[in-house]
Amino acid sequence: MAAAEGVCPVARGEPVGALPGLAKRMVTVPNAYIDDAMCPRPRAANAAPQLLTLARMMPQKRLDLMLDAFARVERRGARLTILGDGPLRPMLEQRAAALGIGDRVAMPGFVADVLPALREADLFLLSSDYEGLPAAALEALACGVPVVTTDCFASARDLLGGAAGCAVTPVGDTAALAQAIDRSLAQPRNADCSWIVPPAAMRLRCPSSPGCPSSPR
Repeated sequence: MAAAEGVCPVARGEPVGALPGLAKRMVTVPNAYIDDAMCPRPRAANAAPQLLTLARMMPQKRLDLMLDAFARVERRGARLTILGDGPLRPMLEQRAAALGIGDRVAMPGFVADVLPALREADLFLLSSDYEGLPAAALEALACGVPVVTTDCFASARDLLGGAAGCAVTPVGDTAALAQAIDRSLAQPRNADCSWIVPPAAMRLRCPSSPGCPSSPR
């Protein structure tokens, strides 16, 4: 690495902290697979807030924590959809019923095309104990959907720290997750992706969508 002309980390904070001598040679390059189809389109306001997550039902994802937090959310009309499947499904269904939110939580299983669900969502949730760089969070942002997540991946605060409607909460903290959801739902929604994603954090290449920062004005 000492002989390299440049280094491209996925998050600014950790590599610079570990290798301060190379700070001036590091350039953060966010995932570039976001495309025009993901950019937000104007949509009618939902009668009830729609919360969404995409996750395999495994212990790492802490969907039990998400259900516990959702049960505390003040917006009692809000609905949560979990797209994905896995061995914890029976436990999660039982937990939702025990919390009294079974009628407001949908678990339709695996869905090949998640784009329609992302476009209809008001908030994307991530409650994992740990992640790499979660593609689903980037896809949600590209669709103009704010993200509330636990601090489960290295670039979480770089990506979401300055974005309106987004929040990063401590891993495993149910109360903090619920409060962040309430704060996000209290903010007005907007179809302009520039209010969600700071230009320095992720460049969206979507010239046909007038709401995107790279579009012709």
